[in-house]
Amino acid sequence: MPPNNLSSVIVDSSTVALNWDEPEGRHNGIISQYKINLTELETGREFQESSITTNVILNNLHPDYTYTWVVTAATIAEGPYSGSSTFTTPEDGKIFFKLPSSSKYPMPCLSLF
Repeated sequence: MPPNNLSSVIVDSSTVALNWDEPEGRHNGIISQYKINLTELETGREFQESSITTNVILNNLHPDYTYTWVVTAATIAEGPYSGSSTFTTPEDGKIFFKLPSSSKYPMPCLSLF
């Protein structure tokens, strides 16, 4: 089973927090990481990031761009990819959500550039 319940929280025009639930049922071993594939729809440019948790913060996104993403869990091999989810960053300078300075669940922060 793939990861599910994908969601994105827009932080500002260049930052988004991506969240998902781990796959249901049995895994083929202990999940060692999640791989996130992100595509900019305006350019077709693709990025791949990884996380050891079920969330990640992505920085340096383009303002007013639309992105599609999927995620897979990996043990010794990758499992099936989730269904896709889409988000659009706001115009430059707009802030939508303030992330807490401390969190029970720390989120890795990755820069795309």
